[in-house]
Amino acid sequence: MRSSYHTRMSSIEMSQVDAWFASAQPRPRRLFGTQTFVTSCLLFVLMISMFGAKFNVPEVVCLALPPLALAMVVTVGWRAGRRRKQCRESLSKAWEHLQLDSPAESATILEQVLRIPIMPESDLGQAMLLLGGVAERMGSHDAAARAYELMLVHQAGDIIQLQEAQVNLAEAKVRNHELTDAVTLIHRLAQVPMPPPIKAVFELVRLFQEVFMGHAQDALVNVEERRSLFRKYLSIRAGFGYGLLAAAYHQVGQTDSAASLWLDATTLAKPDRLIREYALLEPISRLYPAARNPL
Repeated sequence: MRSSYHTRMSSIEMSQVDAWFASAQPRPRRLFGTQTFVTSCLLFVLMISMFGAKFNVPEVVCLALPPLALAMVVTVGWRAGRRRKQCRESLSKAWEHLQLDSPAESATILEQVLRIPIMPESDLGQAMLLLGGVAERMGSHDAAARAYELMLVHQAGDIIQLQEAQVNLAEAKVRNHELTDAVTLIHRLAQVPMPPPIKAVFELVRLFQEVFMGHAQDALVNVEERRSLFRKYLSIRAGFGYGLLAAAYHQVGQTDSAASLWLDATTLAKPDRLIREYALLEPISRLYPAARNPL
């Protein structure tokens, strides 16, 4: 049963993304109804406690109602907090599986998490970013783009998450060969201030777009600034950036620089991992030697 499920989840369809997001969106009416019910109960208890004697309500009832109401409020709050904690623990596990290159495991967890409304918005944003990452890893770039678009259209997430979604959407559009849209979005994002970690990811995406479209000269502008961002904020993923820079140097005929950067790239990640992430690096792997002992 488990293996068949994983076979089924080897890719993610746009329709699945739509359905999961619809299920996971907060229900304002339901939340309002719950709040109204709790408030009404508290007001009722308050009125009974204050004026119960005038309506011949037994004293024992007047004394018992306040602690019962308090217990109800505590229970509602405890259940909401427990549910939020479970959601965040599941999202953390999904993230860990994704980092370990196990997108099917992440998808299994996310399908369960996204079945019910997620609050607060930042948790929903995190879930959708993970879903987009899983779809990307599975090669379902149209589904990844859909996840990011839904986030942006519905403002599902905090400011940083929405900015990250825009950057990821730009990459998905490059991979989907929607190059006009990708270039337009990248040019717009280049004018927006970003925290350094997101700026590093954005520069990686822009570098990918430039190399993919054969704009090697553009890719080699501010090389040292890019390398610094990659080194400081991308950890092992900096190898992706070095690999793309190697491809850019190769395109302009600077083979020594290309060889040096490919060596740096393959020190951080094996060539097959780099090629799996960026297929355009396959010719580079055949032309330049890789590091013997990658991390």
